[in-house]
Amino acid sequence: MSQIWQDLLSPVDALVAYSEILREGARSRTPHLLPDCERIVSAAHNLSGQVEQLIAAQAGGGSPGERQAQSFEQEWRHDLRTPLNAVKG
Repeated sequence: MSQIWQDLLSPVDALVAYSEILREGARSRTPHLLPDCERIVSAAHNLSGQVEQLIAAQAGGGSPGERQAQSFEQEWRHDLRTPLNAVKG
């Protein structure tokens, strides 16, 4: 399970880092894009926070049964969709 979480967390962390790089570039070269970059950074941080909360919740929840695991997966897929769509947009 920890490998799955690491496989999810690494790209999210990269997304946060890249969005911050874009924001800094916009600040110095294309200030008219700064509001969009700020929204991307905010959404990336939101996504990262949600992933970390999900990891913490799963780690503290013990060993879920199959039905509980399916419910958990559906919930986190839904919860992560909003910030991810904000970054994509």
